[in-house]
Amino acid sequence: MKLGRPRLMYTPLHELEVGNALRLRSYLAAAGSGKPGQIKKQQVEAEGRLQALIRRQVLVPTPVKWEEMIREAMRLSETHTTRLGTRALDIQQVAAALVLNAEVFITADLKQARLAKAMKLEVVSVM
Repeated sequence: MKLGRPRLMYTPLHELEVGNALRLRSYLAAAGSGKPGQIKKQQVEAEGRLQALIRRQVLVPTPVKWEEMIREAMRLSETHTTRLGTRALDIQQVAAALVLNAEVFITADLKQARLAKAMKLEVVSVM
């Protein structure tokens, strides 16, 4: 809501994280007392909502220059991990934002937000 209706970059890293989060949610629900049929239906519905966001271009598939992103991520790790405690995938997301010249960085992770702020990115926290 703070951003209005922006078009958001949706990199392969996002695709991995979102897809895995949906599958992990299904796994955890099935491992508990969830009902497999209901869980699968919810996963399919969530994937459908994600695809609708892509079709409406709220999420815009955006390729990443992998070698450049990894070099930037390694630099960020060397410079900031011992101070901030950031994980590799979180560092990769920030590195991708830097390589893609993102205007705003959206996150729900406190350590990732701290790294993005340290890199002078405008951060919107959804925590």
